[in-house]
Amino acid sequence: MQSRIWVACKRVAGLLLESEAFGTVMGRNVDRIDPCMGCAIGHFCGSLCLPEAHELNGRMDRVGGVLRLL
Repeated sequence: MQSRIWVACKRVAGLLLESEAFGTVMGRNVDRIDPCMGCAIGHFCGSLCLPEAHELNGRMDRVGGVLRLL
């Protein structure tokens, strides 16, 4: 029998995975964002500028401030 905590954790995880925010993050593709598509470490770094891009631009299909400095 599963504990109540386990059931609650599964429920929360399900809500997170179905959330709009999670879909937005998972929908970002560095191969479709210029200049990310030319970045040598874009697939390794996991697009570290992701939260910064959202904060600066209000969306995640743009680059963050780190790339603006390069």
